[in-house]
Amino acid sequence: MDPCKFTFDYGPIYEGFAHGSTWNGFDNVAVTKETLDKIVADFAADGADDDTLNSFRELTPLPSGLYSLGWGFSTRIVNPREPSAAEKTRVANIVRKPPGRRTEEEKALLRKHAGRER
Repeated sequence: MDPCKFTFDYGPIYEGFAHGSTWNGFDNVAVTKETLDKIVADFAADGADDDTLNSFRELTPLPSGLYSLGWGFSTRIVNPREPSAAEKTRVANIVRKPPGRRTEEEKALLRKHAGRER
């Protein structure tokens, strides 16, 4: 399995390992016990119900020691080259500015963003 970063339908980004497969359009990933504990804590803090929390708590480790969230959880691998929503908005605002009024920092961000669009 390859290291990856992933998220659920919302919320924080977690470190995990990609199975290299999908389930119902969601990316199958596995996590360490430490990451699983963090996920449970985050979901509990967000008010998740007991059934959801128990579905995480009842996972058993794979032979590798990782816990699979595949084939049942709505996880999505985050493309590290994919800009955040905030960065996309900032780029859109910079593009609207006349080229002569852009700062060096804004020009650098546009160059960085253009490299992702290839």
